[in-house]
Amino acid sequence: YFLNLAGFNSFISGDAANFFGFRTGVDYGHRLRFGMGFFLMNPNDVTSTITVTEDTLQSRVSGELQVRYFSVTAEYVFYNRRPWQFSVFPVDIGLGGAHYRYISQLGSKPRLQTPDVPLVFYQPSVTAQYYLFRWFGLGASVGYRMTLYASEQVKEDWSAIGFSAGIRVLMDELYHEVFPDG
Repeated sequence: YFLNLAGFNSFISGDAANFFGFRTGVDYGHRLRFGMGFFLMNPNDVTSTITVTEDTLQSRVSGELQVRYFSVTAEYVFYNRRPWQFSVFPVDIGLGGAHYRYISQLGSKPRLQTPDVPLVFYQPSVTAQYYLFRWFGLGASVGYRMTLYASEQVKEDWSAIGFSAGIRVLMDELYHEVFPDG
């Protein structure tokens, strides 16, 4: 099995967006991995002008986009000679939802949100990692998110490049390092 903390950067309608979450799953021979994960977008990254109706008052307000989704992945490691590892994610399907949070124009409640709408993404990518220890290393990834379905109620351009660079902490390998008999 594997358990990884994960994060990546992307764009939504031209605005920078940061996603963070985790991925877990099964590993077959350090070559093929099937996993699932959960990701959230940093809540203050994307703000758009939206039209809302409160009671009978229709107004244009600044809406803060909020996104969360589950991912289903398949990863193929095509090079794995310590300290280097290179892989490709030919399958990375995201299923989730989005809504906007905004400040009420009537003052009845300080913060309101639009109804949650479904999103479906396909995001293939490639990764490169250099391990300093079995459980800790440096890594980078690049991919492209394609929108398979997005409701018209959230009018954003979802298709964009995704990328990350930073440290990699493999929680399952760290656990085996700390508890070798576990």
